[in-house]
Amino acid sequence: MQTPQIFERAWIEEAYRDVYAKKVSVTDEVSAVERLGRKVFLVPNDDFNFKITYPRDLPLAEFVLNQRTQHAPGEKLGRLK
Repeated sequence: MQTPQIFERAWIEEAYRDVYAKKVSVTDEVSAVERLGRKVFLVPNDDFNFKITYPRDLPLAEFVLNQRTQHAPGEKLGRLK
């Protein structure tokens, strides 16, 4: 599973209020929301939708963005080698 994990604001606020009140540990937002009995879905993703965490991630992000602007919308890009 990749980030971002996206939820309605009310869900995530309720989930973390519950975690705090019950003093339980969760590994991430998904586990907090699932504790409330809410159903969580995974959405397929492509390899080019990645998280930028460190400065070293920026050159790859810039490359991907440049490739996307050079191709028609919806056109598939090849894999990086």
